Amino acid sequence: MIKELLTKERIIIPLTGKTKEEILREFVDHAKELKLIDDSEQVYNRILELENIGSSALEKGIALPHIRDNIIRNIFVLIGISKSGVDFDSIDGELSTIIFFIGAQRNDKKYLPLLSKISQMCSYGETRESLLNAHNVDEVMGVISNWET
Repeated sequence: MIKELLTKERIIIPLTGKTKEEILREFVDHAKELKLIDDSEQVYNRILELENIGSSALEKGIALPHIRDNIIRNIFVLIGISKSGVDFDSIDGELSTIIFFIGAQRNDKKYLPLLSKISQMCSYGETRESLLNAHNVDEVMGVISNWET
């Protein structure tokens, strides 16, 4: 399911932002460049709103900022790797190094299964380590493809 939505163009390695806001802006701008969204300011403001309600950070260096809103045309996923990590206010206090950015319409039936699949994949230490150590988009695609097969 992840590899169906993820293309090489949807992988940012390395992420350059140093703060949560910079990383979110980087993802939103990238989604706009790829024509995945129309109004980058509206999406950015909405994702910041959601982050202020509750952090999208999981444990062990994973963050899943996501927006489920009708300002999104079609479901998409982007992934970014930050070797130095970014503070997403995680429960365990770790910096987020592997960040998935997900967008979907409010009623998209693939949204929850996608979140679940990403969470499940990232629960494996070996997979997290392989993603973090990936040097390029091909290696990221390979890790995800191997995990899903």
